[in-house]
Amino acid sequence: MSPRTMAFGDRTPLGYKKFEQLGKGGSAIVWKADSFMHGKIVALKQFPKINGEMDKSIDVELDFQANLFAENNGSEYVLDKELAEKYPGITHITRLLDQIETEEDVWLVYEIGEQSLGSRLFHIDCETRMKGDQVFSIKHDIFYEIIVADKTILPTLVYKIAEILDCLQNAELVHSDLKPDNLLVELDEENTSIKSIKLIDFGSSFKFASDMQISGTTPEYLSPELLAFIMATNKNKGKKSVNSSKLKDMCK
Repeated sequence: MSPRTMAFGDRTPLGYKKFEQLGKGGSAIVWKADSFMHGKIVALKQFPKINGEMDKSIDVELDFQANLFAENNGSEYVLDKELAEKYPGITHITRLLDQIETEEDVWLVYEIGEQSLGSRLFHIDCETRMKGDQVFSIKHDIFYEIIVADKTILPTLVYKIAEILDCLQNAELVHSDLKPDNLLVELDEENTSIKSIKLIDFGSSFKFASDMQISGTTPEYLSPELLAFIMATNKNKGKKSVNSSKLKDMCK
């Protein structure tokens, strides 16, 4: 077990009650939790400190929020109504509600969303055969069939994503890891139309004016020219390539 995995422990910040794990990345775990202060369910993102040091992506996420939302009381970011009228895509971006630092962790408290677009559309099965070969199969879920049957749903989804990108362009921000797993989709009661979407996971984001920081993104969703650029750059620096497969991780 890696030091990072061991570091998560079984801790919860004061004023919160964890229910279940929503996701896990290289530097953080996201929990579904009840916030007694906010009086609602939230997404609680835990960053354990390693040797007393905070993960660098925490500052990246805070900078992303500060460039989009107005800061309130030093920890919560609030929506600017005038900006939302001009750039409605900002309402499709999860907002930071609180940040907590303890001796062992940093916790970022976000609005909670629904199921990810990826999990609504498909799931991936894998089978390990002789000689260690792995065969992957993609099985479409019911929402995929609904999109195929109703030609109005996909344009609505694309339009909402375009609104997000328009908002980010105005703020001169690059999310850098836009993919189905980072888009949370809420459906109506009949599960036949999209009620809202939310963009999550800002740890790889950067400003237009900064150096490109794309090595931490998901290779499978990068454009071929960017992937080739990263691989060539890492090769010249003597680093390992970034084309490790996320599909293999799903089989573990």
